[in-house]
Amino acid sequence: MLDQLFADARKQLVEVTKDTGRYEKFLSDALVQALFRLLEAEVTVQHREADDAVIQKLLPAVKKRYENETKQSVNIVLLKEHLPKDSAGGVIVAGNGGRTKCNNTPEARLAILEENMLPEVRTMLFGVSPNRKFFN
Repeated sequence: MLDQLFADARKQLVEVTKDTGRYEKFLSDALVQALFRLLEAEVTVQHREADDAVIQKLLPAVKKRYENETKQSVNIVLLKEHLPKDSAGGVIVAGNGGRTKCNNTPEARLAILEENMLPEVRTMLFGVSPNRKFFN
C-alpha cells in the first residue's frame, strides 16, 4: 500500500510546477536552504532547462537573503548540464568543487519523506514493539 501511495505522489510532483507562484517560492526556498546547508563561497546550481528564466530572476534575491543572514558572500554559477526534462524541477546545489551536494528536488524530498515515514507507519500498523529500548 505504501509503495502505491508513494508512486501516486511521484506522479503528482509534476503538478507542482504548474502553479507558477508556489513553484517560484519553492525554488527560492530550496536554493536558500541548499546555500545554508553548504555554507560555501562558490556553488554550482543544476536545474531544469525550463526553469532557467525563473532561476535567473530569483538569484539576486536569493543571494541577498543568504548574505544578509550569514554575513558571507556567495558566487552562484548555473550549470549548462540540466536536470531531465521529465523531472519535477527543483535544484541540485553543489559546493566544494562539486564534492558536496544538496539535492533539493521534489523527488529527493519525497524519498526522504518515504524513508522517514516507514517507522511511523510500522508503529501505526503493529503498535509499539516491546523489544525496543530507544524511540528517538
